[in-house]
Amino acid sequence: MEQGMYKIEMHAHTSDTSPCAHVSAADMIHAMAEAGYDIVVVTDHFSRYVMSRFTGTPEEKVTRYLQGYREACRAGEKEGIRVFLGAEVNLHRVGKEDYLLYGITEQFLYDHPQMYDYTLKELFEACVKANVLVVQAHPCRSYCAPADANYLHGVELINTNPRHDNGNQKAEIWLKEQEAAGHQLITTCGSDYHQLEDIGGGGIRTARPLKDVVELAELLRSGEYELRKEGIALL
Repeated sequence: MEQGMYKIEMHAHTSDTSPCAHVSAADMIHAMAEAGYDIVVVTDHFSRYVMSRFTGTPEEKVTRYLQGYREACRAGEKEGIRVFLGAEVNLHRVGKEDYLLYGITEQFLYDHPQMYDYTLKELFEACVKANVLVVQAHPCRSYCAPADANYLHGVELINTNPRHDNGNQKAEIWLKEQEAAGHQLITTCGSDYHQLEDIGGGGIRTARPLKDVVELAELLRSGEYELRKEGIALL
């Protein structure tokens, strides 16, 4: 890592929480440390399907959902990596699209334990109230469609998951169309980490040290970072 620069993974899943992931939180954080990351945002899937696998009240299910993040935090302390909480929300009444939330706290999840039942407008309004950012994940992946930009803070412009047709070039075209229409959207890049082979695919890089999720959200709003793909600055 260059002096004074910080490498951040923006999109990572743990098998502790996400049934589609194949690497535990502890092993994922160890791999991230070896790949030179300084910060990892754990964005486990928050969907009706995932939450239905857990037992108890909605609040108890949130506690179970947080297991992957909390295990990652413990591993991060050993590996010298900061771990931030995020989430990848699917709104089952809306479609197959997913939305990455940045700036969330555990309390936000407890306050919205069934947000997978929200419309995108409802999710956006709840996030605005809590100073949380809504970023559409892989908006042009083969089975997805870009959402209404009025209810987005940003888009994951680059998704480097190797097992999907992510449509990154289409996403860039769509972004330019939205900019021409007056929408100023945040852009992010993430590995969409599920398996060991996904390590190091993407992320962002910044000179600003970050201590918590509030500062992460502030960084994204500021634009003071670079998108990274396999160590190459994209924008």
